[in-house]
Amino acid sequence: MKPGGDRWDWLEERRTFWIVLGLGTVARAAVVLLLTDVGLFSDPLFYHRAAEGLVGGLGADFYWPPVFPLYLSGFQLAFGGFETVSRLAMIPLWVGFALSGRGLVNELTDRRTANLFLILFSFYPLFVIHSVEPFTQLPTALCLIWICRLAIRASRDGSKGTMWGLGVLLGVTALLRSSSVLLVIAVPLLVGILRREPWAAVRVALPALVIIGGWVLYASIETGSFVFINYASAHNLFFGNNPYTPIYETGFFASHYEGDPGVPEAYSRLWSSIRALPAQLQGRACWRAVLAHVLERPDLFLLRSLSRLRMYFAFPTDCGSILHSIYETPAPFYLACGGVDAAIYLGIAGTAITALFAGVGRRLGGKALPIILTVAVVYALPYFVSFSHPTYNTAVQPLLAILGLSWLTDSDKLSVLRGNHRRRRWSYVTLAVFLLVQVEWLIFTLRNL
Repeated sequence: MKPGGDRWDWLEERRTFWIVLGLGTVARAAVVLLLTDVGLFSDPLFYHRAAEGLVGGLGADFYWPPVFPLYLSGFQLAFGGFETVSRLAMIPLWVGFALSGRGLVNELTDRRTANLFLILFSFYPLFVIHSVEPFTQLPTALCLIWICRLAIRASRDGSKGTMWGLGVLLGVTALLRSSSVLLVIAVPLLVGILRREPWAAVRVALPALVIIGGWVLYASIETGSFVFINYASAHNLFFGNNPYTPIYETGFFASHYEGDPGVPEAYSRLWSSIRALPAQLQGRACWRAVLAHVLERPDLFLLRSLSRLRMYFAFPTDCGSILHSIYETPAPFYLACGGVDAAIYLGIAGTAITALFAGVGRRLGGKALPIILTVAVVYALPYFVSFSHPTYNTAVQPLLAILGLSWLTDSDKLSVLRGNHRRRRWSYVTLAVFLLVQVEWLIFTLRNL
């Protein structure tokens, strides 16, 4: 049964897909052109410079995972080392994300739901920003979609080629964003369990382990010391787990440095002593400092981990912050975009929560739901140990949107909740807790304006 009758028919038309994709892509290209005089910043600038080093023959920058600088370096070789080139390099990733996300939703549900997915992410300000600034969230989201897509196929009747491809993708994703490395363990195990075939797990895991192992061996030889993917991961662990880390804002020291307001002198001395070491020894020093502190104060580690969990699921503020501090847009504009981002995220996460209690797995198929949930949860786990920020949920938002949209477009979406008082009650409780997390983050954000 179609909601509202014929007025929804346009969502099933093929031309809807092409029109929305075209508008979304043109909008992103226009934003890139508008940013010609605005320099890169923060991580995008560092990735751009890492790519410059590859193009210039300086070799890899082992502070960062290797895949994204390598991707950007291909565009720099072809079109020059301009910062605009690195921004333009994001547009093919956006097109790949749009095609892949819509394709997965279409496989699991129908064309109407798939086109709704495309419309949502085409005009979601957060994803517009991440489609023009060279952050790794968008390519990671693209990889997570394909991990789910291939894992679903592999768990059903996948060929050996599908399993090998999934393994390669898991390895590449770990070298794109090292927080995804746990998926190399979890996804093969899940595929083996769902297929009831232990060797399937081996077939999936082996290519990933070869790719990661090859990079680790190369990086360790080049630096003369063991490097597990990159240096930044150990630094991030230290930022979020040292004696001076705030209880709630565990990523404070990732964006505040010696001499900045609020940075304790004792922390500055400790961090300076680590930074004074050769780069290949800093990771070990970070690990020693973290272990010593966690063993001394496990209570603080637990409190911070609870904070990391809550902050991870808070609404994103990336777009508003960038529009304000980097692009220097008028206050009404960046506030409006920030508000739209928050509203869309609340809608995505809220409907995903409801969908889980409403039995959305029936529509997706028995094996799709555990795969999507496993990928989303396992990807998030490192942020509960290191440090957290709402920006890190960007890569899993498309997976949550698949759950929510699949439920919303189900003509029988309320039958499970109507017939099960316990499920309905727990859905209300979960949504209430989720909203409290948003209120906490809003209060914190307003206090720090």
